[in-house]
Amino acid sequence: MSADSQLTQFKSRLAEVMPGDITQTLHYPSSSKPQTIEGLDAIGSPIQLSSILGQGGMGTVYLGRQGLPEREVAVKKAKDSGGKLERLLLHEATITGRLEHPNIVPIHEIRQSTEQEIEVVMKRVQGTTLREFLNTSFGEEATLDTCLNVLVQTSHALAFAHSQGVIHRDVKSQNIMIGDFGETYLLDWGIAIQQTNLSRFQEGLVGTPSGMAPEMLSGKLADVSEATDVYLLGSTLHEVLMGTPRYQKEGTDLFQEIRRSEAFEYPKHIPDELADLANRSCHQDPKQRIESVVVFREWVEKYRKHKHANALLATGLREMKVVEAIMNMENRTQLERTKLYYHLHRSRFAFERALAINPKLGDALKNLQKLVNNLAEMLLEEGNHEAAAWFGESSGLLEPAIQQKIEAAMKDAASEKEENERLQDIGKENDPLASIKTRAGLGLGLLVCAIVLLSSLYFHGNKESPVATGELVTEALILCGGVGIFLFLLRHKLMGTLVGQRAMVGVMGALGGMLAVRWACASFGIEAGAAITLEKFVVAVAFITAYPAIPSGMKIGGLSLVAAVIGVLWPLLQMLSSVLMLAGVVGLLSWDTLRALETRNK
Repeated sequence: MSADSQLTQFKSRLAEVMPGDITQTLHYPSSSKPQTIEGLDAIGSPIQLSSILGQGGMGTVYLGRQGLPEREVAVKKAKDSGGKLERLLLHEATITGRLEHPNIVPIHEIRQSTEQEIEVVMKRVQGTTLREFLNTSFGEEATLDTCLNVLVQTSHALAFAHSQGVIHRDVKSQNIMIGDFGETYLLDWGIAIQQTNLSRFQEGLVGTPSGMAPEMLSGKLADVSEATDVYLLGSTLHEVLMGTPRYQKEGTDLFQEIRRSEAFEYPKHIPDELADLANRSCHQDPKQRIESVVVFREWVEKYRKHKHANALLATGLREMKVVEAIMNMENRTQLERTKLYYHLHRSRFAFERALAINPKLGDALKNLQKLVNNLAEMLLEEGNHEAAAWFGESSGLLEPAIQQKIEAAMKDAASEKEENERLQDIGKENDPLASIKTRAGLGLGLLVCAIVLLSSLYFHGNKESPVATGELVTEALILCGGVGIFLFLLRHKLMGTLVGQRAMVGVMGALGGMLAVRWACASFGIEAGAAITLEKFVVAVAFITAYPAIPSGMKIGGLSLVAAVIGVLWPLLQMLSSVLMLAGVVGLLSWDTLRALETRNK
């Protein structure tokens, strides 16, 4: 038979299942056209068939080797060439060929063999069906998640088919292929229908009874809709959850069970979300089912996310037990405290991540609140109210009672801090060591003054004539001027504390009193001996007042009083008592200065 006659016969057979002018969609080279590619015959690239990959009720699938491009393909042939099964094969191939989707096996070519048989050339898919996978792996921990991922991919294929107006009508575990490299394919579109052209399809009862939707029992194409595929997906989910088909009865009982489509009571170990999804998808009334395969997929994906949230919740609970065990210890070591905060942060992170995935996960929120409040109470008991407040503010989960405790503790702590600062200021102002270097310098200055006065007295004691009061005033003015300049230069450091202020007042009082006494004596004609006695009383009062700013102030004051009394009672001993007093002052001030410098160096 010539290539043209073969093409004409092929077109006539295809016209039975394909709408429109077939010549507009099929373009095979005629025998009159020259062949430009070596290895191509008039119909297409030759394919060498070898072993049988599988057989079904409608046809046989062979392993083929295509020459150009060079690759392995699957070639499906009907069991009755030219008969009803071949028409069904062509129907499946044309439907599948229009659905170009990653989860639908691509059709490479529809061709006629040299034996005048229709051949459907498609991608060779290697793997196992979902049913075979369940037979070998059902009950294992990872099986459910793998199967749910397969159903998600199957939902993608069905969603695309529905967008093209195609209803599969035979979704089941045997028609879902799991590839060796993780890919998923929805197979066997042999009884699929095109909703936009139902007149091309024959009515009748078709499908797989073990998972059939009740509206399929009528055999009417108009009763079938996208909701039918939703039912079949739900039935497949049931098989994933239970390991067996949804309906297992036979004969009349089976069809009655399908017609009722009652909700299935799942065991307690089946997650509620999946049990609810399966029952809602398999509702007797199509209008009461899950709205679409897209919504079905979203439910499954939501559960998978929530499953991860549940796993995080379990992790948080484990870490929380460790935290509570350490918190119950009476005397925690530093290592145990480190462990407490380590497990605390792990537990808190797990709870917060679980809530981020599933905000309605009440157990995660409840335990996070418990964790934060228990820790806040522990920190309050330890006096670490600032850390307790931080944990509360960062989580926003503190109970009102604990929040009030924290606020009260922080208020008390603020008051205590304010009081401590006040006491520190008082202590600093009265600290004998404060500005000690400056006061040591002042002591040196006073020591010099004392030496000058001692020298003056020695000088006056060797004179034959009485000491004039005017000379004493002049000496006092010179001494006050020198010490005044010294005090002026040190005023900032001395006035910074109460100790320094008292030292400065004591020195100024002594010098000022001495000057006032000498000036008064000079003005009223009082002799010098009386002036010296009076100024000893003034110096005594000034140094006693300056204690403890001047450590030896009491002793110096005592010496001055003794010297003044001697001058009153025994005037002849006036000069001697003055010399001895100044000598004692020099010694005491020297001792104070040395101690101050030694303390400063330490």
